[in-house]
Amino acid sequence: MSKVEWATRLELAACYRLIAFYGMICLVYTHITARFPGPVEYALTIPYGMLYEEIAA
Repeated sequence: MSKVEWATRLELAACYRLIAFYGMICLVYTHITARFPGPVEYALTIPYGMLYEEIAA
């Protein structure tokens, strides 16, 4: 895993935990994604069914 990917994962996990902390999880279809370039561009999001406060990098 590259340093850019690891930093993106850390920031995404922090965003999810902040959303949970501030109680914004009851909004319909709330999600956060992070996209970063590389040999193959892709996006990160959480698996279906996980709680926002459970997310880790």
